[in-house]
Amino acid sequence: AELHYSGDWLGNKWEFISTLRYGIGRSLFTDDGMQVVTPQVGRLSNALVFHYGLPDFFERQNEMRLLAKRIDLSGDVIDPMGTRHYYEFGAGWVVQTPSLSSWLRNIGIGVTLNINSGLSGGGIVLLFNEEM
Repeated sequence: AELHYSGDWLGNKWEFISTLRYGIGRSLFTDDGMQVVTPQVGRLSNALVFHYGLPDFFERQNEMRLLAKRIDLSGDVIDPMGTRHYYEFGAGWVVQTPSLSSWLRNIGIGVTLNINSGLSGGGIVLLFNEEM
């Protein structure tokens, strides 16, 4: 389930996105009782995304995007992640692509940083077909 709200602040777009995901499972047809598992996992994330419009780049619309997110965990994922919640921060630059292809509207690159979990660290992300 997802709740999405957006608005304008200082002439720039912002979004609040709240997402709830839940999964449950059961193993079937195992040949050993030790293989029987019933995983259960829940994840609630609340994110704030700020889109900052930049001057045209070679006559192409582009923007800087900033992300702040909190992820709350439940179920079997708590022990492997080492926490009940963690944070994600990110920044990215998205540029509108030329109309060479109907399936690629824009492309960008960004960085993300995870804090307070077993996945703590950073990464480089490729952005494409993002809402601008």
